[in-house]
Amino acid sequence: MKKLLLMVAIAFSIVSCQDKRVAPYKTKRVVVLENNTISFVHIPIGLDSIYRVNDTVWVNLITHRIDDTDNNTMKALITH
Repeated sequence: MKKLLLMVAIAFSIVSCQDKRVAPYKTKRVVVLENNTISFVHIPIGLDSIYRVNDTVWVNLITHRIDDTDNNTMKALITH
């Protein structure tokens, strides 16, 4: 019985000590204008106040980040 209680106590302590980090980015929905598809873009927390709904941005479709320097980018409209 003592072993069972010890195992339960250890299990609860492991669950309560898990790292609860906040994601370093916010995810916003965009519509890619060139092919009218919906995608999601990751915007760092520090820049999320700069990019607003109805802004037109260049989105890297491989990394799903705002990027205007790569060849894999398409123009998109932030919708949500």
